[in-house]
Amino acid sequence: MSSRLEELLITLGFTRYEAKAYISLLIKGVATVSEIADLSGVPYTRAYDTLVSLENKGFVASLPGKPMKFKAINPEIALKSLLERKTREIHEQLEKLERNVSIALRELKNLYTYEPEEPVVIVRGKISSLNLIREAIDENQGKKGLVVCSNFDKILGKQFTEEIKSKGVQCIEIKNNEEICVIILSKKLFIFVPEEIDEYSFEIIFNSQRIASFFHKLVSILKNNSIDHSVNSTSHE
Repeated sequence: MSSRLEELLITLGFTRYEAKAYISLLIKGVATVSEIADLSGVPYTRAYDTLVSLENKGFVASLPGKPMKFKAINPEIALKSLLERKTREIHEQLEKLERNVSIALRELKNLYTYEPEEPVVIVRGKISSLNLIREAIDENQGKKGLVVCSNFDKILGKQFTEEIKSKGVQCIEIKNNEEICVIILSKKLFIFVPEEIDEYSFEIIFNSQRIASFFHKLVSILKNNSIDHSVNSTSHE
């Protein structure tokens, strides 16, 4: 019996015994409880309950008689039914989550107190770091924003990158072996340093309009120098 197939069925919600019994029943076609126990290796004392559980999930059907027999349902039909059930469950869970988040947001916003920010803050953890960047971009309210990164997809992720681009933030990718990302907003500067383990990633936040403005000008100068160098190199050839 294929252990790989057993593991695959387990990812679909089968127990180990259910996976063994269903595969055996597919091979056998129709079988008694004892035959399935012998063929699958499921203990006889657990075989009946396992088959009943599979019946409740729509993967087998019981055939009345003495002794009782079980028949496997066509996997194409059974698995399609499983997918439909799981899809409904996920939609229901998602709707419940959205409702609960909406309720929690209303309650928690009333408790949130803005505290004056420290000039320099160090934050650990990738999720918290990215959420603070999101918050700052929203507070930036359409003012100029710039992100310089050595690898957007790897460091920030495609979804996050597209999200900040949609909010008008300019994204510049540079060729560099060092994985680092600098986020420059109107009044804040973020230096995000990723690590292999997300929890060890950290960012340094400078809450200073002067520092942010300086880095904006620095990046602009570097970009212009790069263009000038390219033009001069071309003209000398």
